Amino acid sequence: MKGLIIDEPWLGNILRGEKVWEMRTTATSVRGRIALIRKGSGRVVGVAELVDSIGPLDAIACRAHRDKHRIPSEQDEALLRWNHAWVLRDARPLVQPVAYQHPNGAVIWVRLPDAVAQQIVPDFGSAGRAGLPPAVRRAGASSARHAAVPGNPAEPPTDAPLSDQPSMVPVAKCGSWFGPHLARRGCFTIGAKGEEVSLADYAQALAALRAMRAPRWRRPNSNGNWGIVTGVRWCHPDELESF
Repeated sequence: MKGLIIDEPWLGNILRGEKVWEMRTTATSVRGRIALIRKGSGRVVGVAELVDSIGPLDAIACRAHRDKHRIPSEQDEALLRWNHAWVLRDARPLVQPVAYQHPNGAVIWVRLPDAVAQQIVPDFGSAGRAGLPPAVRRAGASSARHAAVPGNPAEPPTDAPLSDQPSMVPVAKCGSWFGPHLARRGCFTIGAKGEEVSLADYAQALAALRAMRAPRWRRPNSNGNWGIVTGVRWCHPDELESF
């Protein structure tokens, strides 16, 4: 996993969802999930999706998109050089900052060891819920007993927050559902392949699944082999054969 070094106050703006363009002097070909490193701290403090690189931008474009990069007008001269926008999406702080060994000479990117990457757990709990997209914050169950997974063609009900229905669980096409019985060595493994995280707390893991575009988790198949499944609907536990 690659970590991007960002100075303050820009990193704080990104983690609060106020800044979605990180301005740099060159373009980047990096795409996908990245770690966010607070400059000079030796710690990873957040994650985001790097989805695009735009530029070079002229002065008019930089001024027109000030709401995206958040650089004040008194620093417009700097934008003549920092004229490439690295577009970020779904930035989130971590549950706890993760320390790493900073390599000599690294000023933009750091290649994080697997042992560090495995400790990176985005905050999907109550402290981070304000930064979630409105559709995710609103998604929940109404009087209907089943809700579609966000991102699938059938939209989920949006008349109640997720916290109003904490018992609803995702169910995969094969019938597998995410429950407390899926703890493996004391942890629940969730997320897409290559982006998995392990959480010891079931409620936190369930909250993280609710915030995903398509919830994914590991479960054992009939042969006892653990693999990733994707939720296709949300269901109340009392509709399941066992809990």
